[in-house]
Amino acid sequence: MKNIGILGSTGSIGTQALEIVRKNHDLKVCALAAGGNVLKMEEQVREFKPRLAVMWTEEAARELRARVADTGTKVAQGMEGLLEIAVREDLEVLVTAVVGMIGIKPTIAAIEAGKTIALANKETLVTAGHLIMPLAKEYGVRYLNSDFKKRDGYKRSVALSEEYGLYRQYYCGCEFSKKQRDTEIAQKEKAGITGKGRIL
Repeated sequence: MKNIGILGSTGSIGTQALEIVRKNHDLKVCALAAGGNVLKMEEQVREFKPRLAVMWTEEAARELRARVADTGTKVAQGMEGLLEIAVREDLEVLVTAVVGMIGIKPTIAAIEAGKTIALANKETLVTAGHLIMPLAKEYGVRYLNSDFKKRDGYKRSVALSEEYGLYRQYYCGCEFSKKQRDTEIAQKEKAGITGKGRIL
């Protein structure tokens, strides 16, 4: 069982990460963080039962605290809460999917605490790559440093995903591309076209 925390759990990437958790019973959510979507966070707390839930604003944290008082989940707020998630003793993997530069401090704290980082926030590397990369090297955190938009990047990203056992999303996340992807998969299944244990 691998314990994960998700910063940005109510956003597009966060909800997709939780979809992976639903399908993989070897993953357990120990902490979640969101901006201000209290209702969505309440749903996530009730379904995944994290030990800690963090809301960005004091008002949102207060509302969530009242709504999940019957669950046993601790509610924290702001940067302090994000940092609390990043260094939790039971946390093994931190998914950083928050918008903007908010993810920099928790990412650094998690690296220094020896956590595995699943970084889905480019601003962290764009604005603080000069800090993050040396820290990752110092603490032995692995990362793939490559621009997959050039020189057969897509093919290389597929090969590296298979090599490292990484999850690959085959659609952008919106309902329209998901429908298109599902249609293509159904057509390939009907035609009997499959790849190594998965539909291409």
